[in-house]
Amino acid sequence: MKLHVLLVEDDDDKAEAVETVVSGAGHEVNRAKDLVSAKRLLLGTHFDAAILDIQIPIREGEEPDASGGGRLIREIELNGLVHRPRYIVGLSQYSDADERCGQALSENAFGFIHYDGASSVWKERLRRFLEHVASASTVQDLPGQERTDLAVVCALYDPELEAILELPCEWREIDSTDDCIVFFRGVVHAKSGMRSVVAAACMEPGMSAAAALTAATVMRFKPRYVAMTGITGGMRGSCNLGDVVAAESVWDYTNGKHAVVDGKPAFRPAPRVIDTNPILLSQLGRLSRTSGLAERIKAGFRGTQPQHPLALKVGPMFTGTAVVADRDVSQSLEAINRKVVAVEMEGYGVACAAKYIGPNRPEVFILKAVSDFADEHKDDDWHRYASYTSAQMLYEWALRFL
Repeated sequence: MKLHVLLVEDDDDKAEAVETVVSGAGHEVNRAKDLVSAKRLLLGTHFDAAILDIQIPIREGEEPDASGGGRLIREIELNGLVHRPRYIVGLSQYSDADERCGQALSENAFGFIHYDGASSVWKERLRRFLEHVASASTVQDLPGQERTDLAVVCALYDPELEAILELPCEWREIDSTDDCIVFFRGVVHAKSGMRSVVAAACMEPGMSAAAALTAATVMRFKPRYVAMTGITGGMRGSCNLGDVVAAESVWDYTNGKHAVVDGKPAFRPAPRVIDTNPILLSQLGRLSRTSGLAERIKAGFRGTQPQHPLALKVGPMFTGTAVVADRDVSQSLEAINRKVVAVEMEGYGVACAAKYIGPNRPEVFILKAVSDFADEHKDDDWHRYASYTSAQMLYEWALRFL
């Protein structure tokens, strides 16, 4: 697993030696030369590990402070605005580092590594530390471990989950002998730091299967967010082929009562509705207004594309138990909510499962792209393009907001 590592070190030669070890082990390293610069990085980034010199300047250009490392640790512990690295190790050329560093660093660091530029012992100890952090992070695959940042659920493996697995997330299949669901784990190098993500596809399409997959995923991985990507039918006139639809609400339009009205059988709808978190909607709205983003996503598809531009639409999404390929049915849905943008078969099940899952309840959003219109002119020509655009739009959200 690739780690995101913070190095706080003012000496250039020592920093170069440490960076060589860290990058040589396949990990990413960010360096700060003083306490203030380190705090600035910690405000916006989550680090898996931090390597701290015990004597660092407080500000750029100042002399090293013997208590600088300890002061930074106290800032991390007391300042709720900075992100605490999961693991911290002290790196010092002084053999009496425990005495020099002060109580804060002694109590909160996972030991000290004695740095000696003439020896390779410290390099091996640092490699073992990084191996431990990577191994401990991988343990998240097991039930009961710390929360995953994002779970992606898809109705179909081909082409929906395949589009997710093509994202640059360092995917690997999770070994499991007692589960019929195949899960994949990866990472997103978001602006806030490295974020964990899992993905899986339903065993079959439909609301029930989607709810079952979502429940199993949330119980096992405890994600902060659940997103569903893939394909949807669009309402003709409200969107174009390939457009990504972010559900501001998901509706189970099949809920209601079959009755006899004026001697004729009739269905009296009583749709159930689950709204998407308004903060998520604000983020998705900002994404839709990001200049050049849709054009870049569209240009990245290797295959036949629609002639019209790509767009991200935000609006109501309807979920039902059957594929809609009838304009009369589409019009009846528009009579329930004239602003409906898309109709599909899983979204409400995903949102409903997450809503009632218990203490690990995640935020949920549905981000599907239009592969056809909900009328008699349906075809399969745009399934891969729509799967691609929805996956790419989710990835762009994760980079900015996860």
